[in-house]
Amino acid sequence: MERTNQDRFAPICDATPADYESILTVWEESVRATHGFLAEEDIVYYRTRGREALPETEVLRVYRTDGGIACFYGVNGRHLEMLFVSPVRIGSGIGSALFDHAVESCGVVSLDVNEQNPAARAFYERKGFLVASRTDTDPYGKPYPILTLRK
Repeated sequence: MERTNQDRFAPICDATPADYESILTVWEESVRATHGFLAEEDIVYYRTRGREALPETEVLRVYRTDGGIACFYGVNGRHLEMLFVSPVRIGSGIGSALFDHAVESCGVVSLDVNEQNPAARAFYERKGFLVASRTDTDPYGKPYPILTLRK
């Protein structure tokens, strides 16, 4: 029996401030598994920036499982600010479901991805997003090139 979008999106709900520490844990675990190019001090720095950004994110949603939060996304306007999946769930389809939810429910048309994360870039390109621009540094001036992708 084929699952409907309603079924597929059922575990997705709005995050609350009580979820922030779990979200940051998923973020850090995901980053450590997928962003090998980052130095330890950068991970600490970005975690602090993430903690500051969560309350300011217009739409912040999580995918809940029996084990807690498996992944999350954040959107400002129609720009996907963040999408992170617990490393044990990468490849399970949860990230894809969450991304599809962000596109359908928030009208996402753009996102940023680290150039040094080719797997993430390939994921978004399979979803129909293409590179529109590139910067030599990230928004904090660190030497991690950012690609902006658009639908």
